[in-house]
Amino acid sequence: MTIRDKSVDFKLILKHGDAFQKGLLVANNRADDLVLKKPFLRKSQVLELMNSIKTQQEGKIYNQILGYEEGLKILVLNARLYNNILKERIAFINGLLMQWTSAYKTVESINSLLAVLPYSLPKEQVELRDVLKKEIIRHFTYLGGRPFPLIKFKEDSKDSSSLVAAPIEEFLKIIETVKADIKELQIKLKTLIKVVKDFTEKEGIRINAYLDILNNYDRELKADPSLDPLFSPESLKSPMIKEMKRFYDFPPVYHDYQDLSIHESDYKEMSALLEGEI
Repeated sequence: MTIRDKSVDFKLILKHGDAFQKGLLVANNRADDLVLKKPFLRKSQVLELMNSIKTQQEGKIYNQILGYEEGLKILVLNARLYNNILKERIAFINGLLMQWTSAYKTVESINSLLAVLPYSLPKEQVELRDVLKKEIIRHFTYLGGRPFPLIKFKEDSKDSSSLVAAPIEEFLKIIETVKADIKELQIKLKTLIKVVKDFTEKEGIRINAYLDILNNYDRELKADPSLDPLFSPESLKSPMIKEMKRFYDFPPVYHDYQDLSIHESDYKEMSALLEGEI
């Protein structure tokens, strides 16, 4: 048996299964418990399987399967981390572009207001105008806790009271850096998935709960770049996204699956983890 099937009779495996089958059944049970929170074996059944291992050789095989499961669990948790960071990076880019668009529109509105509040106003109203400008600049200068000049005073104008939005080129420099991070994460995830698939095929160890997670990530990596979350049908309905694309036709941030190479050093390190060499 290389595939854990819930229809398999536990008693049949207990009575006639070998150490490999028993270990694989317990390994799948542990994975289901971790991923689905629904173990299909009772603790007493796991104990029966363990107690049915009689010889030293059987024990070695049984423990080896559970060791493989532990290594696979670590890699799957790493894959979750890579995938979560990928989504966070996409969200950051999405938020940055929408923030820039909002700042651009706000500048237009505030300058219209400042135009009717000349410096000849009474002192109290001049102070109010200055407070308004400072608050607007402060609000649009921070994104994710980091300073960035989204709005500033217009320095190339005689009218120093005007505000100006930072040019889109400044944002694109940051976005290009984030896109490089995204490519690196995509490569790490692709490498990890290949390691697990190669290993499980070679050893005949299929742990469904873990493979289902990795297969889902693999399908996402292979998706057409045009399906980038930023350009999903839902996102494109957003007024902010439409406004942003009016200023700049932003390309997808995901890199094509076929262009993603495998990190050989990572592949060897992950393989060594599964083999119990590290």
